[in-house]
Amino acid sequence: MARFDLQVFLISGGSRGLGEAQERQPVAKGAPVMVADVPVEQGQALAANLGPGCTFQPLEATGEAQWDTTVPAAERIGPLRGSTLKCIGWRDHGTVR
Repeated sequence: MARFDLQVFLISGGSRGLGEAQERQPVAKGAPVMVADVPVEQGQALAANLGPGCTFQPLEATGEAQWDTTVPAAERIGPLRGSTLKCIGWRDHGTVR
């Protein structure tokens, strides 16, 4: 059995940066990957570029209700088995005074 058989990778913050980098290895090894992030167009383009084993799911990671949609969507592809990676960035909301 290959290293990534029977597991799905759900990577939040996955449409760029560290998340994007982390998706490449499991996709290259044949594992299904779900890119989950806020930028829809960027996430969809990345998932299409990475190939048929990669899908995109819109996700604002700070919203619990969106996780309640995203996790079951990933589990419909296959079992997560602890393979969820959070690569959430920081948004600058201005200076707090």
